[in-house]
Amino acid sequence: MLGFFISTLDPVRILEGYPIGANGDRAFCSACRRELRAGHVATVTAYRFVETNQWDVSEVRCSICAPTHIEDPTPGAVEVLASGALKMGQPFGGESGRLHLTNIDIIGFEDAE
Repeated sequence: MLGFFISTLDPVRILEGYPIGANGDRAFCSACRRELRAGHVATVTAYRFVETNQWDVSEVRCSICAPTHIEDPTPGAVEVLASGALKMGQPFGGESGRLHLTNIDIIGFEDAE
């Protein structure tokens, strides 16, 4: 998982530019291991525990394996399920040549219980 400090709690602003995948120009579906590259649609699950501003993307799914809702919310965490197009570019933090999400749609949101 990639940790990324963000001070705002708006899910779209959190995920815009968030680096996806550990390989720079590609990521892999957490379910089927399909390779995802720029131009593919991906769905991500992101969370943060209520006592922190640290957001993590816990999984990336391809369009075939994408869930339609947050299945098992984590107690004490805010969770977001979002879909968007993968794009190469300069995400937050000044890194170049990394995949990140654009045109983000929020599919699900679970507030901390």
